[in-house]
Amino acid sequence: EERMNMKIVDYWKQYGEIEFRIRERNILLEALSNSSSVISTGGGCPSFMDNMFYISSHYSIFLEVEPSILLSRLNTGDRAVFKRFADRNDQQINQLLSERIQYYNRASVIYSNNGDLENTLNNIVSHLFI
Repeated sequence: EERMNMKIVDYWKQYGEIEFRIRERNILLEALSNSSSVISTGGGCPSFMDNMFYISSHYSIFLEVEPSILLSRLNTGDRAVFKRFADRNDQQINQLLSERIQYYNRASVIYSNNGDLENTLNNIVSHLFI
């Protein structure tokens, strides 16, 4: 939002998904050039263009979430992209995940993020500092 000088929801409405994804990609590539970065993306970023090629050339983590939990999170989110999925059902989320999973599975490590956030973070931290 800072780089776009507007809320993502407004940018998305004004310029559309393709323009957003191009802008997102440019920011991603810039962030990846800084070796000390920790980058968190949404689900669309890895599956757009060749973003996952660049992401997977670094240490990357995919936080896997069961579709029903994901749907619940999407239905309560207030981000622009979430609102786009608010009326989706389990079948549609499963379809979207099946299209994207090939990109997500290229991550260096995959963790389940279905339960307690603190437990997920502890698992990640313990793996990183072994």
